Amino acid sequence: EWLASWAAVVTKPSDLGYDDGDFVLPPLNIYEEMITVNRTEGGLFAVEARTLNEQRAAARYTLSDRVKRCAEIVNDTDKPFLVWCNLNAESEALKKAIPDAIEVKGSDSKEHKERAMLGFSDGTYKRLISKPSICGWGMNWQHCSNMAFVGLNNSFEQWYQAIRRCLRFGQKNPVNVYAITSNLEGAIRANLERKERDAERMIQEMVKYTRDITRRNVRQTVRETAEYNPRMKMVIPDWLRSEVV
Repeated sequence: EWLASWAAVVTKPSDLGYDDGDFVLPPLNIYEEMITVNRTEGGLFAVEARTLNEQRAAARYTLSDRVKRCAEIVNDTDKPFLVWCNLNAESEALKKAIPDAIEVKGSDSKEHKERAMLGFSDGTYKRLISKPSICGWGMNWQHCSNMAFVGLNNSFEQWYQAIRRCLRFGQKNPVNVYAITSNLEGAIRANLERKERDAERMIQEMVKYTRDITRRNVRQTVRETAEYNPRMKMVIPDWLRSEVV
């Protein structure tokens, strides 16, 4: 409540008691695409990756299988598609597996990044491959309603922002998100889900207190007017007078 006294959280007009009108988000469909492996690299059994080093090793070990599954999904449609990855090796492999895609890497020039992102916006390119840390902020891509994550990391912010490039007001279609992971990466998915629950709970509480405080402020609002009592007769100068009386 103290936080809501100086910061407002509003997700849609109805949070403040107004009609949402056109400010309604379409459904978000998240499809879990699980790649099953029987053992870890150098091991006899499949062991869930816990530490960051183990998670990086698992990502490298399952890279080709995850890329292959993503290419099958993307190449099966002619609709615009965003493909998110975490590793440079994933990006390179995806570009080979999805021939008509444009790739945006951190090492690319500003001119290439601009041309690629604007080209995806105007339909010049139908598929864009990049990392959430590069293209996951600021762009409005409501023309696209399909995306794939070729692996996940522990950043809920990147997950949230990348999805919101398409899940925005003005999006006319359900947004389909394909999360392509392996059974070695269960700890990452569980961590993201926990962060998502925490964020949703915080947002709902902030919305509640923002609404309550806003309503109290509106009820306490008093219209103040100053009465005008002229003491001198107004004289309009000649240069402001109309020539036609």
